[in-house]
Amino acid sequence: MDMIRERFKSMELKITDLSDYLHMSRTTIYNFMDAYDKGEKKLISQKVLKIFDYVTNNPSAGKKNVIAFILSDITDNMERIDNAANTALSPVMKYLAEYPESPKAEFIQLAVSTTDFDSILEYLLKVYPLLRNRRLSDAEIEFIKPYDDIRNIIDNCKEN
Repeated sequence: MDMIRERFKSMELKITDLSDYLHMSRTTIYNFMDAYDKGEKKLISQKVLKIFDYVTNNPSAGKKNVIAFILSDITDNMERIDNAANTALSPVMKYLAEYPESPKAEFIQLAVSTTDFDSILEYLLKVYPLLRNRRLSDAEIEFIKPYDDIRNIIDNCKEN
């Protein structure tokens, strides 16, 4: 029943160590182990599932091998995340560095530090592609009406 748990025990790899490496609670890891032994793999975090599969499929792997696997997997994932984040954030960071006092920079800071504008941002992200479309359906025209109303209010304020 507790096959994966026994496997870690036989390698002398403590759940507390695993918990530290994976930045997860011991309870979560125990729950994942129970799910793994029951064949309920969809309930398990992908990174943990990879480790459990590695341990199961490599019976000769010892504690050092598993730790090396965990650390290399975590490092690979962190590098991928860092690369993706750098690519996505590069234009934003450049803008913030060049125009730190601009209204756009102030709004970016506000948007990431509060949830007050989340629903508005979601709406604007849906409206944006429609603004480039020359042929809108009646439903799309109705959908962007609040945006047009806000733009008109802002334009009128600028004129006064």
